[in-house]
Amino acid sequence: MTIPPLLGRRFQVDFVQARAPVAPLAWLLVAIGAVALAVALADFAPRWLERARLRQESADLQARLDSLPGVSRGPARASDAVGLAQARGVLAELNRPWPALFDQFESIGAPDVHLVQLGIDSRFQTVQMLAEATSLDRVVQFGQQFAGSNPVRSARLTHHEWRNAPAGRVVVADLTADLAPVAPAPRGAR
Repeated sequence: MTIPPLLGRRFQVDFVQARAPVAPLAWLLVAIGAVALAVALADFAPRWLERARLRQESADLQARLDSLPGVSRGPARASDAVGLAQARGVLAELNRPWPALFDQFESIGAPDVHLVQLGIDSRFQTVQMLAEATSLDRVVQFGQQFAGSNPVRSARLTHHEWRNAPAGRVVVADLTADLAPVAPAPRGAR
């Protein structure tokens, strides 16, 4: 009876033996790859040269345009238009009735209702609120206090659920309020 070795079968490694020849399929794939690379370079080179020529021509034309008196540069006009559009966007954000909205939230007297989360969409059309209270009636009254006053047009309860808390049961409610459309600022106003 023979005992098998503890480390498993032994491998026979011969460092002197010659390698097996490379398969003809491998040589064929290498040749196909070399031909594909040559075709890609032949297609890319003229395009690269044409691009460099067009860049040089554009730089020459821009230099000639800059040398003319009283002509402003084209790219500067385009960047000015982009900057003006961005400035108008910022002004539109600032013209929204943020103070009136936050004053309205602070003026509502509902000590038993806690506003946990507030989210306003980017177009300033709806407000999403997450509120907690001891009863559903108090949350509904809280939502009704918003309705009809500027800038909130209407408010509605969209979802609620009861949760157990250390102080007792509380209702967690989602409210959605629709905002009045923002009147555009007069053209001459700052």
